[in-house]
Amino acid sequence: MKLLLLLLICQVLGATPRFLQPPASDSRWHLPGDSLDYLQLALNGNWSWHDPADGSSGSCTVPSCFPEPTEELVFSRDFILPDPGANRESSLWFGAMNHTCRVYLNGEFLGSHANGSTSFELPIPESLLKPLDSNRLEIQVERGLSSKISLPLKVQSWDPYNYGGIYREVVLLQRPRVRIEDLNWNLVSGNRPGLELNALLRSLELVKIGQDSLAGPLPLELQARLLDQDGTEMGRVTVQTRLNRQENRAVPLSLGAAGIENWSPESPRLYTLEVSLFQGTELLHRVRRTTGFRELQVQGSRLLLNGADLEVRGIRYLSQHPVSGSAMSVRQYSQDMETIKNLGANLVLLAAGAGHPGLIELCNRIGLLVIEELPACQVPPPLLAQDGFLPLARSYLQEIILRDRNQPCLLAVSLGSGLDLGDSRGLDFVTGLQDLRALDHSLLFTGSVLGLEGAQASGLDLLLVEDREPELPADPGLPMILAGIGLPVEPENQEGYANPWSSLRQARHIQQRLLELRERSDIDGALIDSYADWRGGRPLLWVPPGSDAYNCPRGIVTADRVTRAAFNEVRSLFGNGTGTTLTRGEFQPDRPLEYPMAGFLLLILLLVGLKQNKVFAQNLKRSFVHSHGFFSDVQDNRVYQLGQSFFIGLLICGASGVLFSSLLYDMRKSLLVDHLLGQILVFNELKEWVSALAWQPVVSMLTLAAVTLALGLAATVGLRILGLLFNARFSFGQALTFMAFACAPLLFCIVLGSLLFRLLQIPSLLLPTLITALLLPTWSILRLVKSLRIAFGSSFLWAALLIAVVLSVLLALVFAYYENSHSLLEYWNYYSRAYRGGV
Repeated sequence: MKLLLLLLICQVLGATPRFLQPPASDSRWHLPGDSLDYLQLALNGNWSWHDPADGSSGSCTVPSCFPEPTEELVFSRDFILPDPGANRESSLWFGAMNHTCRVYLNGEFLGSHANGSTSFELPIPESLLKPLDSNRLEIQVERGLSSKISLPLKVQSWDPYNYGGIYREVVLLQRPRVRIEDLNWNLVSGNRPGLELNALLRSLELVKIGQDSLAGPLPLELQARLLDQDGTEMGRVTVQTRLNRQENRAVPLSLGAAGIENWSPESPRLYTLEVSLFQGTELLHRVRRTTGFRELQVQGSRLLLNGADLEVRGIRYLSQHPVSGSAMSVRQYSQDMETIKNLGANLVLLAAGAGHPGLIELCNRIGLLVIEELPACQVPPPLLAQDGFLPLARSYLQEIILRDRNQPCLLAVSLGSGLDLGDSRGLDFVTGLQDLRALDHSLLFTGSVLGLEGAQASGLDLLLVEDREPELPADPGLPMILAGIGLPVEPENQEGYANPWSSLRQARHIQQRLLELRERSDIDGALIDSYADWRGGRPLLWVPPGSDAYNCPRGIVTADRVTRAAFNEVRSLFGNGTGTTLTRGEFQPDRPLEYPMAGFLLLILLLVGLKQNKVFAQNLKRSFVHSHGFFSDVQDNRVYQLGQSFFIGLLICGASGVLFSSLLYDMRKSLLVDHLLGQILVFNELKEWVSALAWQPVVSMLTLAAVTLALGLAATVGLRILGLLFNARFSFGQALTFMAFACAPLLFCIVLGSLLFRLLQIPSLLLPTLITALLLPTWSILRLVKSLRIAFGSSFLWAALLIAVVLSVLLALVFAYYENSHSLLEYWNYYSRAYRGGV
């Protein structure tokens, strides 16, 4: 319904998708692959698009991304294919598209892909291509996510925005039909240092190679060389092999190479591995890979890199920029990584998906360790156990490992963030991925976990423990990094650190945590959350009016890369300093006068009404002291005055508005409330409206009072209709009197609402206040039941049964909608555990 409404508005107003892309002056990444002899045709640049939902169309640049308002677009472009010559196979390489895509070439389906941040390649049947002629490439891209089966799941509060589109490069490749398909290698130390290589050779249907007949196996020579940065040869090996047509064969090689220096963040030593495939004297294929060598070990709770203890100084990084969205350029990535390196960091966690291949190579060069993360962000355990979710995660993880194995900077892959290993379903999810470590034995498996429960049984090599408790976690007997160090801030709050939402408070928290970690030898480092603010997919309750409700302000720099106070703290403490001197300042908790003033006004109105109208005072007293007799008189039309009912009803609505507004104002900075409210207010526009109300006491009191009044009148109308169905003898005015006087206990909310904000700030009064707030509506419901028994007489049981059935059906339908479309119960249980400490 929301999507249809958006599309209708866009069509009426003539709106079109707004594409985000880097500045035209920014260079793109080099083309994929590093073979020396195959053709690469970049298909970046100008593309056409059209929206199948409303028929709109236009042009855009690829790579780029679209944030709104569309969920699906079809991209197309024409290209002319150079003559590939004999014995060449064509394929299309895609850097990444989000989220799912279907690819068509010259009107024929070519393939599909569903992982939104990993690279993939689709071979092109020779019959589909038209050499030296125009070919049409068409790609259907959908960014829609599911609340149960997709990776990532539907966006929640504080999750990064789900940008759609072709946001990384598109390249046409033409490679030899006899070629080196894949390479994998390991460093060998000891008496005969060098490399153990495994080359996968592939032969497709051939026309002819040289003068050789294609009837038998093809004799081949495979040569591998290792070169240092100056081009000096460190070692060489040559082997002879034979390859049949349409055969894949793994060929092992041992390359001796003495004097290899290990790669480390302090000394990012790189080498070039060159592997060539010959048939006689003819070079068929040659591949060059830039690589480095490092040795990772886990000994108890120690994490070792090249035999020495590794102290992690890490920062969480999200590939997102306000100018280009997720379609970041070389310059934008390079500036961020150089800044992070200059902070003294030695690791970046690439959050919520695989990084750009060029970003991985950049980290190799400048010396930054990398953790790549599955986009399984704060997934409740029941959803991890859903049929189909684990296969999605396995496919995603496999693509990450196969693409980036043998990259020296890649320390580990994270199996998700906010994993609940204390739940058997969360533990089963993690253990169900463990066998994929066979793809790269030099790689560690890690995960961001809520606590240490279940850690030993998980099989994880390294724990990223979320920093959500006042005390540091105990030693789990495994290498452990304290992750998520940081606090959200009010974007414009520059007060001292005594203010819990100022940028100085964020800096103070990071300073204290990093200094505490220096005293804990069993914790292997820190992970700051995060480098920059990011655009979220849901509006935040946290953000005051006038600020961007979608901006998630947790970075040590803003989304525009303006530094905050925490930036200097991280630079000092990562450089083994003691931090800077921060101003404490003064902080007085916010105590808005609007609530006691509104409560005082309502109380005055009530007292004046009681004093000026003795009948009203007597009726209100009787409704409490002799409720049965009072409601019987209302039924018999002996004490029925419509003005009194309206007056008490308006007072109750005002009291409810004060109470709910005060509660909303007090909870506006709670991450738990923000997440739970996001589960109920599923439309972004509705949550934006409620978030704005939370910061405006007067407007929210009036609005919530009006909402309460509307609900009360609707209930009264429903009660009158029910009375007509059962021939009950009461009018609309009498029904209103039943409703108003039955709910008279809610008048105590006048006092409770005006003092609620202060009461909730006193820990000893928190529980009694909440109990009182629950008792008042419970008391009112019991009184309403008593009044309805009198109103309906002998038909009461049938009327009550009908009310119960109708309410049950309505509640069941609402719950079914929320559960099926938004996994309400699973997320409520998960957030209640994950954010039990509040902010």
